[in-house]
Amino acid sequence: MNDGLFPPIAPVFASTRQDAPDQLTALQNDPNAEATRARAARCADGESPVAIMNHFARELIDTGYLRNHARMWFAAWLAFTSLIRRSSARIR
Repeated sequence: MNDGLFPPIAPVFASTRQDAPDQLTALQNDPNAEATRARAARCADGESPVAIMNHFARELIDTGYLRNHARMWFAAWLAFTSLIRRSSARIR
């Protein structure tokens, strides 16, 4: 029931859920998967090529906490700049 306070769930979520198994298979078969995992591990250990991101990673390791904006910057950098590479397997 929709009381008008929240919009109904968009149909795109249903199609995304249906496509997830195919996307996961494409990622698992990606020839660059091992390199991506190794890059992710280096970044998480504070050994990336970007000093401020290394600081954030070490702060998280040392304290178990990262303030909100630093957490957002770190996550965005990991996802969009450092880790995601276009693979030969096209994900739709």
